Amino acid sequence: MGRRPPPRSPAAPAGPAVLHRHAGKAPSRSAACRHIGPVAGIAAPCLFLGLVATPLVARADDETDTVEAEVILIVKVTGQGGDAEVEVPLPRPDARQTVLSEEMRLRGFQIEEIEQEGLRLARLRYPSLHGRKRFTWKGRVRLRRKTWHFEPPGPGWKAPEALHRWIIPTPHLQCRSPLVREQLIRGVEPALARGERDLVQLIYRWVARTFERRKAPEGTSSVLKALRTRKVDDRGLDRLFVTFLRAAGIPARTVGGLRVDAAEGKRFRRWTEVWLAGEWVPFSVPEGWYGAIPAGYLKLYHGDRRFIRRRNVARTSFKILVRP
Repeated sequence: MGRRPPPRSPAAPAGPAVLHRHAGKAPSRSAACRHIGPVAGIAAPCLFLGLVATPLVARADDETDTVEAEVILIVKVTGQGGDAEVEVPLPRPDARQTVLSEEMRLRGFQIEEIEQEGLRLARLRYPSLHGRKRFTWKGRVRLRRKTWHFEPPGPGWKAPEALHRWIIPTPHLQCRSPLVREQLIRGVEPALARGERDLVQLIYRWVARTFERRKAPEGTSSVLKALRTRKVDDRGLDRLFVTFLRAAGIPARTVGGLRVDAAEGKRFRRWTEVWLAGEWVPFSVPEGWYGAIPAGYLKLYHGDRRFIRRRNVARTSFKILVRP
């Protein structure tokens, strides 16, 4: 499994306060949200708590721990007489996951394979679809455990323009919410006041310690509800981590994929990725990964999206089979 976050770093030498206080009294919550110093400055649209001014250096260990498996994705599409269109994410080869072989069974679908925002997508079309048709992707994959080593974020950095879509709010990641901003400041202020500057570690640690992990329906996947109840399911923990990172100006996104070495029926998994030192680095608060991902995890898509997108379709369903 991935390594857990390192222990707290010792307090740094005295320096300028990160969160400014009014002379003689602590600021109110609203004042705390307004008065952020140059190390932890608010910058629209979300709360920038300041990241690295100097270039980061990242190094990834390609470890020998690997898993191979055959994956079969079956998508069933029920038409309603119109020109049906379905978009399905497929495994995209990278330095950690390799597609050794693959085949597709179209059964009348027209297919266009596209690359979009780092995703590999099969766009399926079927003119005047009545009834139900099936699309099958079958491939053999090799997945490698990988650990990243990187300098932690520090004061002064701003996300490049090309990454701004990963710091803005979505319907499920409300990083502009005043409640999110307020709780983020309250959560990390004590550590910042002690001189700690690794915001990724601070947010990871605070989310892991603050929110009680429960299964639905007691635990929620809603960020705003979790902030009130403190009870959250695994998906909610991932969303909280990403939401607070975005509120701090750190590009982050949710990820969906499979655990191919899991027990039958428990294969679909979610985790997160954070932009550090020029690449996307995996994390998982529920699973305890910190800048690492175990072998056996196959990434399919990222972003706050549905697994299957559709148009002019009555319904879709999918099934995933995994064989050694």
